[in-house]
Amino acid sequence: MSNVPKDLKGLEYFPLEDSRELYETQFGKALWEFMKRPKNIELMEDAASRQRPAVEPLQDGLRNEFDSQFQDARREGMHRDVNRMIGDMALRIMCVIGYEVYRKRIRIRDGLLGKLFHQGSVYRKR
Repeated sequence: MSNVPKDLKGLEYFPLEDSRELYETQFGKALWEFMKRPKNIELMEDAASRQRPAVEPLQDGLRNEFDSQFQDARREGMHRDVNRMIGDMALRIMCVIGYEVYRKRIRIRDGLLGKLFHQGSVYRKR
């Protein structure tokens, strides 16, 4: 099912202007590495095949790995910035593997560990 190019591991992320400072942190870099893992890309592709937001199945993995950083971001009022950057990362990856945005602002279902995102984009094959 996966269309992941063999060289995706080396794919660079060029953040949007308002995410640049966040991306340059250790947390931002670690999020990019998390997003590029083959397992997570397969989860995003599976979500696309079910017409669900790409970030929806990543919620539990993100919480398991980065919960304290998400809590810090929430305390500092930066959780929306973090979520926006994750959404942009998902967009970049999905485009590279042959998808396009099909629908935006789709309500996200809770993960087992709770809801990290409120809405996300659904992708379809180009």
